[in-house]
Amino acid sequence: DATLDDGTCEYLGCTDLVALNYNQLAITDDGTCEYGPWGPVQFTDCNMTVLVQADANIIVEGELTTSEILIGAFTEEGILAGQAIVNPGVVSSIALWGAEAGENNGFQAGEEITWLVYYNGEEIPANIELSFGESTYSCNGLSGINVITATSIFTQEINLPQGWSLWSTYISPADGNMESVFTNIVDDLTIVKDEGGNVYWPLFELNSIGDLTIGEGYQAKMSSSSTLVVEGELVPHDTQFNLNSGWNMMGYLHQEAYSVESMMSTITSTNLVIMKDSWGNVYWPQFGLNNIGNMNPGQGYQIKLTGSWNFSYPTSGGARYGDVYTERPVHFEEPSNTGNNMIIGLPLNAWESTPSIGDEIAAYGEDGELIGSTTFQGDHIALTVWGDDLTTDKKDGITEGESISFKLWNSQTGVEQALEVRWSEGVGFYTTDGISIAGQIILGSELATNKQLVRITDMLGRDVNGDEKDVMLLYIYDDGSIERVYIKEKL
Repeated sequence: DATLDDGTCEYLGCTDLVALNYNQLAITDDGTCEYGPWGPVQFTDCNMTVLVQADANIIVEGELTTSEILIGAFTEEGILAGQAIVNPGVVSSIALWGAEAGENNGFQAGEEITWLVYYNGEEIPANIELSFGESTYSCNGLSGINVITATSIFTQEINLPQGWSLWSTYISPADGNMESVFTNIVDDLTIVKDEGGNVYWPLFELNSIGDLTIGEGYQAKMSSSSTLVVEGELVPHDTQFNLNSGWNMMGYLHQEAYSVESMMSTITSTNLVIMKDSWGNVYWPQFGLNNIGNMNPGQGYQIKLTGSWNFSYPTSGGARYGDVYTERPVHFEEPSNTGNNMIIGLPLNAWESTPSIGDEIAAYGEDGELIGSTTFQGDHIALTVWGDDLTTDKKDGITEGESISFKLWNSQTGVEQALEVRWSEGVGFYTTDGISIAGQIILGSELATNKQLVRITDMLGRDVNGDEKDVMLLYIYDDGSIERVYIKEKL
C-alpha cells in the first residue's frame, strides 16, 4: 500500500530489442523474451517501414481473422528480415532491414519481398495489397498494407493451345492423378505423354503415367485450345529433382519468368547439350544460341545432358528478356508443330558461301514435304525439322530414317538453290530428338520453277525496277503468288 516511491521498484520484462514482446518500460530482463518460430531478426544499418493499417483486412484460408497474427518478411533467399505481431483493428508497423554493404543479411535494393504469416501453429504464404508505396525493398522506403491474404491453396492457370505443347506446373495438387488433373477439360484433350513414353489417353481409358511428378514436364495434344487449372500446395522453386543423362522433359517451378541462361546456370556448361521448348526454339550453349529467351510458368522444356544431374532452380534470374523476336520466313511456308522434332545446326563457319541476311533455308522429306524453315540473320542457325505425328491418319512430317534435303532462297534474286550438306556431327536423316551439325554447306545449282516473275512493286503497289535498296518490295508471279522481299544495301 505504498504511497511514496522509495526507489526500490523493479520494472521486469523483455529488454531485447529484437524480441517480439520487447517492453520498452522494462529495466530488468525477466527471461520472458519471445522470438517466434522464425527466430530473431538481425538489425542492420537501414530499414524500410511498412504500415499495417487499422482497417486492413487480414484473410487466412478464406476467412477474415480478428485474432492477432505474426507476419514475417523474407528475402528471395529465405532470410527473415522483418516481423511483427499484428492485431486487426490496431495500426502497427513492420521494419524491414536491408543488407549491409558486402553482406547478405537483409534485403537488397529493389528486391521482391516474400510474406508469410504464422497462425494457429501453421506457417502460411501470404500476398499483400498496398494502399501506397512499393512492393520492393528500398532503404528508408514507406509502404502501407490494406489487405493481407494468406492461403496454403494456390491456383495456376496453364494455357494449352490446340495441337502439341509442353507444359508443367509449380502446384502439387491434393489428387495428382493425371486423370483427376485433366477432369475439367478432358473433352478437349487427345493425349498426355511423359518423358518415358507413358501416356494418359482418355479415349482408351489408359493412364500409365499415374500421378504428376514434381519437376517433370509433360507433352499434351489438344483437340482444341483450353485452360488447365491446377489447384493445391505451392511447390518451392528450389525443390531438387533428378535429370537423367540424355533427354528429359523438365518442369519450371518459379512463379515468374526468368532468362534461360540464369535458370540453367547451376548445370555445368559441359553437361548441358541443348534445351528445346514446345515450338522448337532452342538454348544451345555450344553455339551461343538462345531463341527461347525466358523460361515461363506453365511451360515444359526438353533438355539433353551428357550426364545425370541433381538439379534445383536458383533463387532468381536477374535480368529478364523482353519478347524474343524471331524473323519468320516469307518465301517458304512454316511447317506444323507435330509434337516431335530434330535440331539441325548450321554453324556460320560451315557455309562455303555465306548467305545474305534475309535469305531463307528450308528442309524437306523424301516426298518433298516441307518439314522446317528459317531465316538467316547473320549468325549460327538452329533449324527445327518436324517428324510425323502418329496420332493423325495422314503423314504430316518426316518419318524415322527418312533422308532430309535442303534449299536456300536468295532474298535478293528470288531464286531457290539446292544445298549440299556434309555433316560434322550426326546424320542426314531424321531421328526423333536427334541433333546433327553441318561441317560444310555448299550452294548447289539454281532450281527450276514453273512460276514466272511478272511484276515488282513497292508496298504501295507502285511499279519499280528492282534496283532499290534498303526497302521492302513485292514480287508478283504469274500464278498469282506474292512474295515480300527486303532488298538490302550491300556494304
